[in-house]
Amino acid sequence: MAVTAQSPVSIQLVPWAEGFFDPTDIAHAGDARLFIAQQNGRVLIVTDSNTVSPAAFLDISSKVVFNAEQGLLGIAFDPDYTTNGLFYVHYVADDSLGHRSVIARYSVSTTDPDQADPASEEVIYTWPQWSDQHKGGDLAFAPDGTLFITFGDGSTGGDPLNASQDLSNPLGDIIRIRPEIDSTYSIPADNPFAQASGDTLPEIWASGLRNPFRIAVDPVGNSLWIGDVGQGGFEEVDRWPLDDNSGPNFGWRCREGFVDFNFTLCDSDAVYVPPVTVQANILNGGSWCAMMGGRVYRGTQYPRLAGRYFFTDYCSGQFRSLLPGSLGSWQEDVLLQSGPLGLVCIDEGADGELYAISNFGGKLYKIKDACPMPMPTIIVAGDSLICSAALGYAWSVDGALIPGADQQVLYPATVGNYSVLADLGPGCILASDTVLFQPVSIAEGNASSNFIVYPDPANDAFNVSWDQRTAGTVSMDLLDPLGRPVMHRSLSVGRAALDVAGLSAGLYIVRLTFPDGVVAQRRIRLL
Repeated sequence: MAVTAQSPVSIQLVPWAEGFFDPTDIAHAGDARLFIAQQNGRVLIVTDSNTVSPAAFLDISSKVVFNAEQGLLGIAFDPDYTTNGLFYVHYVADDSLGHRSVIARYSVSTTDPDQADPASEEVIYTWPQWSDQHKGGDLAFAPDGTLFITFGDGSTGGDPLNASQDLSNPLGDIIRIRPEIDSTYSIPADNPFAQASGDTLPEIWASGLRNPFRIAVDPVGNSLWIGDVGQGGFEEVDRWPLDDNSGPNFGWRCREGFVDFNFTLCDSDAVYVPPVTVQANILNGGSWCAMMGGRVYRGTQYPRLAGRYFFTDYCSGQFRSLLPGSLGSWQEDVLLQSGPLGLVCIDEGADGELYAISNFGGKLYKIKDACPMPMPTIIVAGDSLICSAALGYAWSVDGALIPGADQQVLYPATVGNYSVLADLGPGCILASDTVLFQPVSIAEGNASSNFIVYPDPANDAFNVSWDQRTAGTVSMDLLDPLGRPVMHRSLSVGRAALDVAGLSAGLYIVRLTFPDGVVAQRRIRLL
């Protein structure tokens, strides 16, 4: 029987590249490169740690309105990019009436994979804007090839037009479209308002959002995650199943977080989807100022991070995660108490590893488990418990610390559930699983009183002697600290000399199995 013990998970941000100017988004094209979108309209390529291509992959700075929360805000590569070379950007441009959000498609150069063709632009979708704030700006492809696009409420604060509850415009909404090869788009037949009449936009998939700056599609978890920047009360994380096209309304401006904000013009009978979690804004006594939604970790380098949704804050740099619990609950953990300021994006590479980027200093970081070493393990070796190698140990039984039990090997005095905290390096105190210890038929007292191992400690050889309890062959095994056999002998006399010159120093177990089934063992330390 084993009960899983939890070790706190923490992360470190390892500098990966720098020199970016007001970065906004990170994307990959199915290979090892990372593409960094900058608010000024340029996209740069990171080919490896500390290696940024000098030439821009795309430069549309002449088209982009770059001020306040406007500019090049998002980039996403077509799922079939390796064959069609298409990618999409979300930016703000000038028009005759003011500004407008633009979703445009570009093609990679036919001769240089590190250069896009700036003349290949095809405008897929556009919508007018009336302020310089709250543009949303993200794009994400779903497994079925549809494209999610986020729009903020477009206001300077408070959503005075109640645009997020108005289905005749995409402001404060997430739209879902299917880009077509002729530079148009179609409405997925299962969109919630695909068959709506009047002025309801059929492309709307979700509504009631203030400024969903970053979203993430997680096919494994069948989820769309949304980081929605708050007004001044709460920063919130929202989530909705990818295959549920019922048109969720997340509540803004009627609600912010879990509480009412401005119910004027709101439907008292409407069902508003509550957030998964909220963080209090600095104007509401908290330490957060702008939610930066992230990604679910699906990489392989750091198993302890698996399945966690990462999110952070622009002002505090604190990293948190959400991990599925029981009965639909979520376990929320602080992974990094204070990180860089100005974080604007958490995204993944093609291998599922996560990166974060800050527009304070323009630095890109790779997210790593701060304690990536294997978790400590316990093996039961007869009358002892042996922990895997560590720098220090603290044993517990039934949740209570055992005074003085600070060695790799423990000889339990009672039946119980045992665990150990192992010191695996600076800042990494990790807990083992809990194991139930119940001694089996290990010879004690007179049965093994003459079973001795000497000298102890030993260098290149040691001797074993025992009482020959019954006629027959005695099986002798030498086990390493993890209980793995490293030597075996079958003996018919009551003594043996073992040559161990080729074995590593450390603690070992000498185990004898007698013909009548009785097992006896002794430990020995090799120098």
